[in-house]
Amino acid sequence: MRRRFLISVGALGACAALCDCFASLDGYSSGGLPPDPDASETDDAAREETRDGDVASGDARTDGPSCGGRPGVGAPMLRVLDAGFCIDTTEVTLEQYQDFLAAKHPIPPECSWKTDYTLASFTGKAAVGNVDWCDAYSFCQWAGKRLCGGIGGVVLDLQSSLTPQSEWQYACTHGGDASYAWPYGSAANANICLYSDSPDSGQSRPVASDPRCVGPEGVFDLSGNVWEWEDACDRTKGASRSAQCNLRGGGFLRSSNAWGSCAAVPAGWTRESHVEDTGIRCCSDFK
Repeated sequence: MRRRFLISVGALGACAALCDCFASLDGYSSGGLPPDPDASETDDAAREETRDGDVASGDARTDGPSCGGRPGVGAPMLRVLDAGFCIDTTEVTLEQYQDFLAAKHPIPPECSWKTDYTLASFTGKAAVGNVDWCDAYSFCQWAGKRLCGGIGGVVLDLQSSLTPQSEWQYACTHGGDASYAWPYGSAANANICLYSDSPDSGQSRPVASDPRCVGPEGVFDLSGNVWEWEDACDRTKGASRSAQCNLRGGGFLRSSNAWGSCAAVPAGWTRESHVEDTGIRCCSDFK
C-alpha cells in the first residue's frame, strides 16, 4: 500500500539544541468538534487523490508529481511534503545491492580512484553493510535517486549537514522539531532499534523489523541497524578518497545513547571507509 506522511515544520533551530530540548509528544487532543458525517465521502476522495500523488518509487503516474527512482529498483520512497523531497522508507537491503553489483554500473567521477565496488555483507532482506561512501553514492545514482544531501540542491559540508538544510537531518527530526532527538522520540531506546546494547545485536536486521523503530510515519530504522552515508563531505579536498564524509543514525556496532541520535556524526570517516554496519539510504526530489 502506498502511504503518505506529513512532517510538521517546527522552529528550525540549531541541532545542538536537540539534546537539551526533550519534550514528550502527547499525540492528538481528545477535544475539538466531532467530524462532519456529510464530509466523509469528500474527505475519502481527497485522501485517495493525495495518496496517488505522494507515492513510492516506481509509481507509473504521468499526470502529476511523484518521487523519483527507477521502477522496482531499491527501496520504496515517501514524500516529505512540505520540503519537496522524498526519502527511502527503509535502508537498502543486500538483495537490492546485489542487483546493483550485477548491473555493473560505471564508477562515477567522484570516485575515479576506485576500481571496483565493495562486496557487501549479510543476507537477504537484512540491511546491507560494509559499503563505503562511493558504493552508497553509486547505488543511489543507479537507482535513479541520489544520496541524501541538502534540501533544494544545497551543497552540504560537514557542518551544514547538522542543520535542517540536510534532508536526512530534516527527516530524522520531523522538520527540525527539538522533541525528536532520536527519530522515534526524545531518548534512546535500544529495545526497539538495533544498536550494540540491544538484546539481539550482532548483525543487521531485516529492514523495518520493528514497527516502533520509525521516524516520520512509514520511514524505518533512521536510527540503528546500519549507518547511512550522507552526501556531506569535506569540500576542501574535492573528490579525494581521503575526504571525510558524514555517516548518520548509528549502527549495530555502536551504542544507542552515544551514536543513535539525529545529531550524532562520527569523526574521521572518509570516502573509502567501511565496516560491517555502514549502509545506504537514498533520497530524491519530488517532482
